[in-house]
Parts: sequence; C-alpha cells; structure tokens
Amino acid sequence: MPPETNGVVLTGPFMPQKVRQRLHRIAAEHPRLRVLEFISEPTQLLSRADCVIAMGGYNTTYEILSFEKPALIVPRVKPRREQLIRAERLQELGLVDVLHPHEVNPYAVTEWISKSIGANLRSREYIDFKGLERLPQLLAAAVATPVSSARKASQRRNQGCFRLNPCALAMC
Repeated sequence: MPPETNGVVLTGPFMPQKVRQRLHRIAAEHPRLRVLEFISEPTQLLSRADCVIAMGGYNTTYEILSFEKPALIVPRVKPRREQLIRAERLQELGLVDVLHPHEVNPYAVTEWISKSIGANLRSREYIDFKGLERLPQLLAAAVATPVSSARKASQRRNQGCFRLNPCALAMC
C-alpha cells in the first residue's frame, strides 16, 4: 500500500481458508491493513472508500459505479469470461481500470492506488441508475401492449425485451 493509506480487504465467503489465513498473517504485520471476512452491508465500506479493488461480478461492479469510486477490477476469467467482458467494456467507457488476474502483483496494485486516490469519476454520465424508479411505467406499457403488436415488434427486432402471452409477462 502506498504510504499514508489504509486498506480493508473483504474476503467474502468463497475465498479458500488458506488464502484467508495468509491475508490475516499479512495484516497482522501491517497496522494500516484490516481483513474482514464478512459484513452485512458492504455498501457502507464503499461509501467511505477513496478507491476500490474488486472482482468484476455484476452487483459488486455496479455498486462501485453507483458510488462513483475509482475502481480497479480484477475479473474472474474462469470458468466463464463474463466478468472480463464486462470489465473491459466499462474500461472502454473510462469508468474502471482492469488488471488481468495473471498480472496482479503488489507493485501494480500500489501504483494503481497511488494514481487513483482523488480521481474524479462520472459514471452517471454513462449509466442510468434509476431503473427501479422507471420499472412501474415500463411494466404498465408492456402489459398495455396488445399481444399481437408485441409479437410483431419482437419478430421485427428478432430479440424483444419482453415476451408477452395472454396470461403472463416475463422479462428477458
């Protein structure tokens, strides 16, 4: 860690026990580093962080972006590349930095933290975080759409966002 910084490592429930034990040993030698295995509301950590290093899971990534924190995403690349794809796309937009898991080392992480503290992020210019507020209107519009019209529109697009039948509405 760069001088004058504090760090919190949140391991999560799936980190192997041996790795967690190693992190606890390292933290015991560094008074500015804490290791937490679980907290019920991780957004409290995010709100107080100057910058965040995380894997690239959907919820974690978008929570970080919602707080507009500089983020270094170290995506999982096996067994699926979904986190890597998401992280690279967000990097193209200038919203996160990405470090491939095979390239992680103390120097790369320290350098990223040093340059990222105090960085200004404007994720709200690219991402609309108000989907929940719009959901009632979207559902009302979908339900009000006649089934035949919805099928025709879906066939034209060949990939509709909504699938309607007379009894149910299912979002893709």
